[in-house]
Amino acid sequence: MLNFGFLGSFNWLPNQEALKFIKSLSDKTYLKQPFKYTVAGRYQSGMDRAHRIPNFKNMGKVDSINHFFNEINVFINPIFSGSGIRIKLFDAISNQKPTKLGIEGFGLTPNVHYIEAETESDFIEAMTFTTNNNQKMKDMARLAFNHIENKFSTKNGLTKLNIALNNLL
Repeated sequence: MLNFGFLGSFNWLPNQEALKFIKSLSDKTYLKQPFKYTVAGRYQSGMDRAHRIPNFKNMGKVDSINHFFNEINVFINPIFSGSGIRIKLFDAISNQKPTKLGIEGFGLTPNVHYIEAETESDFIEAMTFTTNNNQKMKDMARLAFNHIENKFSTKNGLTKLNIALNNLL
C-alpha cells in the first residue's frame, strides 16, 4: 500500500484545508483503492479530526524531516491558496519523493517532473497512476531532483556569480 505524505504547520489555514482535502480523498478512495496517509508538522491542536481518516498516521512535530520522508512513498501538496515558494517542496524533491500539485516557482514541467493535480478527481487519478507506475514515478522524482540541483544549487549559483564577476572585469 502506497503511503502519501503531507507536511505542514497546522496553524496556517491552507494546511488545515489540505488536511480536510486529504480526508475527503480518503473517504472517496478507501473501499476502491486504500492508500496510507502520513502527516507531520507543528501546531496540531485541530488534528483530532484527522485520526478518523482510515490508514492515517500522524507523526506530529518531527525532529528530523528525513524521518518523515523515509516513511512516505509520494509527497502530496494539496495547497490551493497562499503564495510563495513552498520550502516543503524543496525538501520533498531533495529526498527524491514524487510530488503532486503545488509546484510553482520551480520551473518544473508537469508529467515530466511531477504529476499535476488540481481537483479531487485529478488527485484520485494521479494517486491511482502512482500505484500502477512505480518506476515512472521514481524517474520523475529523479528528473525533478536533477532539475532543482542544476537550477538552485549553491555550486551553480556560485558559478553564475563567478561568470558575472569575470564579465565585469
